[in-house]
Amino acid sequence: MNALDPQGDEGRVPLRLTVAQYQALQATARGEVHRTHTTIAYTITGPASSKVLWAIARAGLITDSVPTGQYGRHQMVVTAKGRAAMEAVTSAFDPKETC
Repeated sequence: MNALDPQGDEGRVPLRLTVAQYQALQATARGEVHRTHTTIAYTITGPASSKVLWAIARAGLITDSVPTGQYGRHQMVVTAKGRAAMEAVTSAFDPKETC
């Protein structure tokens, strides 16, 4: 399931994030998601499934903190589009008062 608007316009906020995608964005913001580049492949690791992490990376919600192509382990960062998506979810949350 793709959380992005099907038109994929740059700067558009995702219509809907899954709970797993939102939690992966939060983990990225906390510095817990990393990208490793070896001579064979790229991997993204963190406290979420790699499928979720790759989905939000492909959607442009997170990106490398260093230029692509550098070998080693590097922290992923939330993009402006990712921050807007997190804000949209946060602002839509309306907690009910409890007695």
